[in-house]
Amino acid sequence: MCTVRHMGSIHPRHLDQRRNLDPCDYEADADSYRLTEGLQFHIPAGGDEISMRIAEVQHRLVCRWNRSNRRRIAAQLGRQFGIKKQTISLTAKGLRWAGEPVLAALIHATEP
Repeated sequence: MCTVRHMGSIHPRHLDQRRNLDPCDYEADADSYRLTEGLQFHIPAGGDEISMRIAEVQHRLVCRWNRSNRRRIAAQLGRQFGIKKQTISLTAKGLRWAGEPVLAALIHATEP
């Protein structure tokens, strides 16, 4: 049986938060996160390789969403998937780990 550890006031749909680092912390130029596809990722102090790989995947997905001219904006995705617009925006900036609902929304938004 799996036990779920609740962390503060994190909504249960976003329990897959990673440690104390954000996805943009794994990129040397955090200001370019979500904007430039060929970024070099690294493992910062306190980070780990799995989180770095997840940050890379999240970054590529957000870049793909940006390239799609955002046919579906954050507010629309939020309404459709039951996610706050702010959650999608923070994820797109690399200031929050995506979580399954946001990943599903971004994948859906970038499908042809």
